[in-house]
Amino acid sequence: MSSNMNQFEGTIIKGIGGFYYVEAANAVYECKARGSFRNSKIMPLV
Repeated sequence: MSSNMNQFEGTIIKGIGGFYYVEAANAVYECKARGSFRNSKIMPLV
């Protein structure tokens, strides 16, 4: 993990076109699934 990336836990509130909107720490972040999820074709439940 590079120094400019933060790791946190949150709740997926929306998923559109491979991007997931995660609510954490009173903010909403736009995220993309990690390679291990994409390669295994795992889809998080929204």
